[in-house]
Amino acid sequence: MPGLHFFGYDFMGSQPCVRVELKLKMSGVRNTRNIDAWFKDFLKMNEEAYADTRTPPKGDRVALARTVAGRVLALYGELARAGGIPCFDKGKLLRLEADPGERETYRTTLALPVVDSINLSLFERILETAVRLVTGPLTAKPTREAATSLFEPIDEGLIRKLKQAHPFGTSTVYVCELAHRAKVPFRHIGNGNIRLGWGANSRLLNRSSTQSDSAIGNAICGNKRLTAHILRAAGFPVPDHVPVGSFEAALEAAGNLGWPVVVKPEDRDRSEGVTVEVDCEAKLREAFDAARKFSDHILVERQLPGECNRLIVAGNGIVYAVCRRPKGVRGNGEDTVARLVEIADDKELRMPPWKRFKRYILDDYALEYLAGQGFTPDTVLDEGQWAFMRPMSTDAWGGETKQVTGDVHPDNADLAIRASRQVGLTVAGVDIMTTDIAVPWHENGGAILELNYRPEFYSQGREKEARALLEVLVEGDGRIPVHLVTGEGDLLRGARELGARLASEGRKCHLTSADHTEDPDGREIPMGLSSLFDRSLALTMRDDVGEMIMVGKSGELFAHGLAVDRLESALVVDEDEKRAERTAREISMRIPAGSLQGARG
Repeated sequence: MPGLHFFGYDFMGSQPCVRVELKLKMSGVRNTRNIDAWFKDFLKMNEEAYADTRTPPKGDRVALARTVAGRVLALYGELARAGGIPCFDKGKLLRLEADPGERETYRTTLALPVVDSINLSLFERILETAVRLVTGPLTAKPTREAATSLFEPIDEGLIRKLKQAHPFGTSTVYVCELAHRAKVPFRHIGNGNIRLGWGANSRLLNRSSTQSDSAIGNAICGNKRLTAHILRAAGFPVPDHVPVGSFEAALEAAGNLGWPVVVKPEDRDRSEGVTVEVDCEAKLREAFDAARKFSDHILVERQLPGECNRLIVAGNGIVYAVCRRPKGVRGNGEDTVARLVEIADDKELRMPPWKRFKRYILDDYALEYLAGQGFTPDTVLDEGQWAFMRPMSTDAWGGETKQVTGDVHPDNADLAIRASRQVGLTVAGVDIMTTDIAVPWHENGGAILELNYRPEFYSQGREKEARALLEVLVEGDGRIPVHLVTGEGDLLRGARELGARLASEGRKCHLTSADHTEDPDGREIPMGLSSLFDRSLALTMRDDVGEMIMVGKSGELFAHGLAVDRLESALVVDEDEKRAERTAREISMRIPAGSLQGARG
């Protein structure tokens, strides 16, 4: 694979790609039935990612090899995403032919989707794993036992190492997936930062934060004490708390606030070191020691009744809201708590390791907490009744979430939006403690627990609501019009004529070739770059570029692919009519174009 820092669009792909040559050994593959069963039942893959419209004719080994290559590409994408890499394009099989020197072996060329500014060796490892699985273990009949022995090592040896080797957060993958579905182009420009769109319509993104978010707001949200102080001063409801530096001070604070209390570090997130339902001195000592492991700055806070609701704010609206409950099981009127836990845990174990959440286990902590609710493992819960195994939802314990977007009272939505704006955040996660999110906070004593900069964002099951986030991040599809002038002859003259024609319509175009770039007024823009790809890519990164004309001979167009994934128009200039036709035909197969025209050179 070439060692480019940024990659080009090619072969009608919706993400940048590289060409990869590999040998596909088919000696153990007779059909794709078992492979597809693994995909569907054990990897829980979306069938659209791999299902073919027709089954290869029996005995047609070349057709089968093509189908298997498609399965390799599908698994490649699945493993990349499992490893936290925002890779969504299906890729493409460009060439497949029998290897004359090796029986049952096919030489293939793939257009492999990749992500900019990520070491190519990671993608090579993913592809090697996909090929090995599809042509080997996945050809056998799938079983639960085989899945465990097969996928646990992959999780340990590939997926977890992928997550450690790149800078993307979970929210980055989901936001990029939203962008991909909405046909908004994105590039990774380094260190987990994403540029959505092109030129004047582009925006910077890091996980779920945007370039519009205040750096001061980020600093404020990193300190719970300061956040509460600022919100309280502005008239927002927040629970009373006391900063403490010793257990004795914590004990005094709890007595003054009234039991129960919450103990937490003031400068940590993801619920690290937080203990709720602290209602006696012994529990307070445990809670204080737990918080002290994470920070020397500790808060003792009055515990409010109700449940924690996370409202995702984007601009002037709520994207979605969820009620966050502790990990537990919901009764059906028939099964015991122990059986419900067993069913829930078995459901988790049926997922591949990288798709699992936290397991359901009746450990001593769970048994003690269940007893506090009046339950034992033998209790039969009523229909809809909850038995919780932990006091709160955390990253370490897991939890349950209930979609409540449609239930949020307008006053509560307004509270969250105003609080985010108060600290200068465009996108924020606002945690509201309330007995009922459908009731105004000022009627039932609801309060803001904290504000979260760059909140974790999940789109599964919330696709309709999640689109609202994308609308805040980028306008439309984030693109600017891009034109191409290619062929042979005086291409620069043809490009300038096109620019003048567009200017007469009030459109201002930047223009670039491999060695010359100019602004809409014809002034040269000096660049230390020497290829059409690099210079046109540079223009897509600039926020003063509203339209662009690329100029290049046909031979240099697809050397590294194009910097954009589609064209508003393409003009082929060439005296040689047949050569012009060949160029136009190649463009039509490599890049989507709104219009494709020819002209005499």
